[in-house]
Amino acid sequence: MHLLMQNSGIDFNPSISEDGSVTFGDITTCSMTITNEETTYTCEEGSVPVDGSTLKGVTLGGNCMCSTGTGASSVTYKTDSSGGEDDPPLVVTSPLYYAKGAAGVAESVKGWTVPLNAGGTDLIMQIDTGSDDIVVISTLCTSQFCQQFDQYNPEGAKNLSISSEISYGSGEETWSYSLFEDWVVVGESNTNLTSVVIGAVTNLTQATVTGDGILGVGPAYNAGESTIQQVLPEAKTFVETMLADGKVSEPAFTIHFGEVLDEFDITVLKGNNNATTGSVDWGAFALTEGMVVVETVCDNYMTPLVAFELCYQVGDDSCGRKVSIPIPKQANRNSLPSSEECASTPLIDSGTSRLLLPESMYDPLIEDLAKTYGALFGVGATDIMKMLNNEPDNQDDFFIHVMLLDALNTDTSVTFDDFVAASPMIILTFENEATLVASAGDLAQFGVAIADGVRFIIGDTVLFGDSVSFHTTEKKLAFKGGY
Repeated sequence: MHLLMQNSGIDFNPSISEDGSVTFGDITTCSMTITNEETTYTCEEGSVPVDGSTLKGVTLGGNCMCSTGTGASSVTYKTDSSGGEDDPPLVVTSPLYYAKGAAGVAESVKGWTVPLNAGGTDLIMQIDTGSDDIVVISTLCTSQFCQQFDQYNPEGAKNLSISSEISYGSGEETWSYSLFEDWVVVGESNTNLTSVVIGAVTNLTQATVTGDGILGVGPAYNAGESTIQQVLPEAKTFVETMLADGKVSEPAFTIHFGEVLDEFDITVLKGNNNATTGSVDWGAFALTEGMVVVETVCDNYMTPLVAFELCYQVGDDSCGRKVSIPIPKQANRNSLPSSEECASTPLIDSGTSRLLLPESMYDPLIEDLAKTYGALFGVGATDIMKMLNNEPDNQDDFFIHVMLLDALNTDTSVTFDDFVAASPMIILTFENEATLVASAGDLAQFGVAIADGVRFIIGDTVLFGDSVSFHTTEKKLAFKGGY
């Protein structure tokens, strides 16, 4: 870190103590400039900047004490540990819960959530790497669906006088909102963000969200899909805000998806430290041992597949029989990808439960599963395929095991453990031999579906038990998968 005081053309070297404090002495003028490498911070005459001003990732924790008169004075800044190249990164950790939604319309929905406090309201937010807006159910909402949730009250926030709407899922769910600027507290250390742009929901067409809103953490360069940045271009994403406030030293985060499949009602989660099933490390990229970095394409958290394989256990061999599923043409970094190529390239989406596949991959996968499940249930593979391809819309029934039992309408003696034992692992291999694996249990519970009208999405079916790092400005991800 390089700090420099300038006074009438004369440079005053700072005194730096062992505890990291920096003191400037013998100040005889009120015009001061402190530089840190390429970044400059200026204290104009008579001004007193707020504590926590930021210099290129370095937080200055003291006031710039200018006076209007002359005479000796001193200014002391307390720096944090993020200033040097060898200093450890600034990381804020949030607990991660796998929860079911609020009672009523959303209780059948399940997903990954993190707690935060917005403007004084404790909320549980669904963390969504497939979007980049912060949209919260609010007291302004007139829809009956909003009554199922805890509601953010923007009464004390700055009204930005901008209204818009956003669609989730396949576009069938529309959230109308008004924009406010408010403070947010996040993480186990109660990190305070003083100015966050929040979409306060004013109306819902339906509610299939886990938690009291959606914390979109998609890439900052994905502004074309961010309605907030479309209507307010200067708005920062959540991760950008943490970086600008000096709370993290890198615009990145790592989600450690837990292996625990217990479901917690969001009303129980608030204040329940025993319900943690994972964590989110804000500001951390590929810091977990064994993580493999891959590059992304299509301005999103998307990276091409190298192989997609089913792995069946035979005897003691966990992968005694392997089936390769053909992969359609995907986007690559050497040419401008088409929309079809991007749609065939997997998106890592924490806001989706299932594994959504292009039709050319879904059909051979289902054909293979139909043979396996047909033999298990004593039913022809053709009949099983019809059942799997005509999956009910009710989300309570998207579990493959439950769905097949319902469709067969039989008192079969096949247990869920039998079903898991017959199900394959799914191994997804990316560049640099990075892998993500869907266990047989995850496949049996969360299943797969055809990506009808949406892109290729890797959701909870695959993400359980893995750690994934996301960088919001550099086009890269990191996986710690394997089996």
